[in-house]
Amino acid sequence: MYGLCQEAVERVSPLRRNRARQYSREIFDELVKYLNLGIKDLGGRRVVRYLWRRSCEIARHQVDLEMSDGILVPRINSISLWLVDDHVWKPVNPTKININGVVNTFFTSIAINTHRGWMRIDLEPSKEFYKLLARGFKPTSYAKIKLDRRSRRVLFHLSLEKEIEIYRPGNIKPIDVNESSVATLYEAFAAILETGLAKTTLGYSYRKKKYPEEKWIR
Repeated sequence: MYGLCQEAVERVSPLRRNRARQYSREIFDELVKYLNLGIKDLGGRRVVRYLWRRSCEIARHQVDLEMSDGILVPRINSISLWLVDDHVWKPVNPTKININGVVNTFFTSIAINTHRGWMRIDLEPSKEFYKLLARGFKPTSYAKIKLDRRSRRVLFHLSLEKEIEIYRPGNIKPIDVNESSVATLYEAFAAILETGLAKTTLGYSYRKKKYPEEKWIR
């Protein structure tokens, strides 16, 4: 709640400050005309400061009256709210479906708890939502709703989760291939097999000597 209130204050404060600055300039000119002040009278700093101070006070009061009456309201293009609990929102008429042997929950409308009661919103699921359900992902209670003023629509973002089994491969034996032997580990014993690869391969020593030289040149 603090984050929402702080964001609202940050959006309203610039609007209030800019409108009060605009009104203060107009009120300053009206005060000069009302008091019949000339250029010589405005030459003193005390008079100008006093008039600016009074015009700023009147302007702030005028802006507060307009905001309280609803004349001056901030323009907000988009609002995002996090729905992190089942008490805040719930699916309407959810159905159990069986996809590839996995029982999942499917719904096309939700209800959001507001200060005026539960408000129902009909959804249009995307193709990605159907694909994730087919892969075994299940919807959670962690969601986000966004009010898009420009396109005049409500965007509902739902998080999905899936239980993944850790694959632990078995029957894997480490093997180390050397020039003349192959070493492997069987249970708790190490076995070394003599191959004589350096002797049986034609030009093995020449290739072994040439490979590091080419690598160094590159």
